[in-house]
Amino acid sequence: MGFVHKYLDEESVEYAMRQGGRGNAEYAKRAADTLHDATNLLDPVWGGMYQYSVGRHWTEPHFEKLISIQADALREYSLAFAQTQSPEDLSAAQSVHGYVTNFLMAPSAGVFFVSQDADLHDGQENEAYFKLSDAGRRAQGIPRVDTHVYARENGWMIAALCDYYAASGDGSALAQAQRAAAWIVVHRSLPGDGFRHDDVDAAGPYLGDTLAMGQAFLALYNVTGDRGDLKAAAAAAQYVAAHFAPAVAGGGFVTAQKATDAAYRPHPDRDENVALVRFASALAVASGMSGFELLLRRRCGFWRRSRLRCSRCRLGCCLRMRI
Repeated sequence: MGFVHKYLDEESVEYAMRQGGRGNAEYAKRAADTLHDATNLLDPVWGGMYQYSVGRHWTEPHFEKLISIQADALREYSLAFAQTQSPEDLSAAQSVHGYVTNFLMAPSAGVFFVSQDADLHDGQENEAYFKLSDAGRRAQGIPRVDTHVYARENGWMIAALCDYYAASGDGSALAQAQRAAAWIVVHRSLPGDGFRHDDVDAAGPYLGDTLAMGQAFLALYNVTGDRGDLKAAAAAAQYVAAHFAPAVAGGGFVTAQKATDAAYRPHPDRDENVALVRFASALAVASGMSGFELLLRRRCGFWRRSRLRCSRCRLGCCLRMRI
């Protein structure tokens, strides 16, 4: 309560789960309550999670479905199921996985699209439409799917599928993650082991794409033990260090190599830098390459100056590795 929009905030929920896994009952309850309430944003017909609730409660959904929201929800419900074995958490994860498979995945290529619109027809009220059955909806048509294929968004979904596979044992999720990663390598790779956003990047490359694919390869390694995936994750980290390093020590890694327009110079983004610290820390744990820790300690203003160690939580190995 107290906020206009209600949505599943991935990092807050994961933090609460970690604290709950360490024995903090208050945080465990916060995570469980939030995950339970957020199931109101799951589409009961097609599955998947709506973007947010427009009111102060969880029951007024905005019906757009972003791939980023699906990746966050799939990850958090998978990690929750790994920790609690709650049937509700598994059912929510299955709902998201089923929706992404049926609506946001290219059947021929196996990669993931960006989003599905909230509106069947622009500007028209759509609440009645989303109350219909599957047959009723399809009789009227299906909201438009944005079929762009971005490296960053695919990286997010690949990593989430690995978490879901680790928690549920659903081998189809791992197969999807591996297939999408292979497509992105062929169609979005840059010289030097980085990744571009789309077919052509007008102002790229961007930190987010290579970072997300590095996280994806590390997630794949965590669930398969394939050293090739670990090598690809390390190569992505090295590309980030070579192309997005701060101009001054502690300044933060910049989000792009060059300005996207004349009034907007490259600058560090806080969320990207936090994600980069977590990725490089987990990569150092997985690979034993202390150079990744040293890289961030010297260059990144968001580096947490504490001794690198694996989290001692009670979640699955996929969460323990991604600190």
